[in-house]
Amino acid sequence: MIYWNIGYPVAQVRKMTEAIANKMRERISEGAMAVGISVLGNAQQAYEAKSRHGTGSDGITWKELKPETLEARVRRRAPSRRIVERRAELAAEIRNLTHSPGKAKTSKGRISEAARIATKIKTLRQKRDDLKKQHEALVAAEIGNHQIGVDTGLQRASASPGFSDPHGIWSKSPVDSLGQNLFVVNGGEVAIGYHRDYSAAFDAVRPLFPDTLPTEWRADAEEIAHEWASEVIRSVAGP
Repeated sequence: MIYWNIGYPVAQVRKMTEAIANKMRERISEGAMAVGISVLGNAQQAYEAKSRHGTGSDGITWKELKPETLEARVRRRAPSRRIVERRAELAAEIRNLTHSPGKAKTSKGRISEAARIATKIKTLRQKRDDLKKQHEALVAAEIGNHQIGVDTGLQRASASPGFSDPHGIWSKSPVDSLGQNLFVVNGGEVAIGYHRDYSAAFDAVRPLFPDTLPTEWRADAEEIAHEWASEVIRSVAGP
């Protein structure tokens, strides 16, 4: 009969376990940041799908915008403003010509002053009508090709984790920047979100995040967390 006594280095294992636990506590914010970036990436992709009238990976479909809302969106833009301003100028010219006194003076080979004014008014009205059609085309294009939740693009851009500066320090965008993001890491917790002044009102009608984390998002986050934990263990125990 053969006996083999295997020694179990309890003290060594305990020391290694404590070292790994300490290192995880020391680097827990890195894990939270990695998980937050993963969830935020899924949220960004879902935002894009919902904005294009589809269903996001969060299972949410956004309510469509009303035609009058889209027309108001167009009117805020420079091309529309230029058309409106030019039509107003043409209308003023037409009014001035309409109320100007005609000269009852004619001569051979020349049209009368009244006829000249009438021709001018007709030309101006045609230009005004052409501009109206241009504006209607802008509105039609917006209705046919618009994205929900993407007007200036500031809200969509606000879902950003921030950036790493040349010194390796993680920073968020300034409050008044295009990012204006919400990405706060506090130990092992991370808060993410869309952070424009109007985001809460938007979310009340068209949810930005699901009430519960979708299975796919959770799986991605857990994979990231596992990779982080494995890297921390290797940094202490070796490959």
